[in-house]
Amino acid sequence: MFKRVFIFIFKLEVLKVCEDGFYILLEIMKKYKVSKSVIKDWKYKLDIYGVLGF
Repeated sequence: MFKRVFIFIFKLEVLKVCEDGFYILLEIMKKYKVSKSVIKDWKYKLDIYGVLGF
């Protein structure tokens, strides 16, 4: 199995959808095919390191 690589814009789009609160996390995970742990990791890196964390 290989590790998927996501581009910066995609990560920001997923995080923006999460922040908007219109969809629940499960719907976002299915729509973007990203796990909960990956989304949480992106959020953590964005909060701690800003856009340079990506």
